[in-house]
Amino acid sequence: MYKEKSIFIGQTVRVIQLLSNHSAEINSKLGRYGIIRGLKFTNTESIIIIVEFIEHTRIWFFKEELCPISIDH
Repeated sequence: MYKEKSIFIGQTVRVIQLLSNHSAEINSKLGRYGIIRGLKFTNTESIIIIVEFIEHTRIWFFKEELCPISIDH
């Protein structure tokens, strides 16, 4: 996932898995695309990524739950 790629705000990502049980609203984001709007580094060396979806909802995910989408022009 992100082990070989850098993460940056504004990057497009896809939700590829959910590591824990979530609400129905969060479960509905599986397979969807969004844009990274924020990053948070925790004291346990985890990276929390805030993703905004097309309907302007923002939800946080662990980096392991996301896959970057590269757009080559």
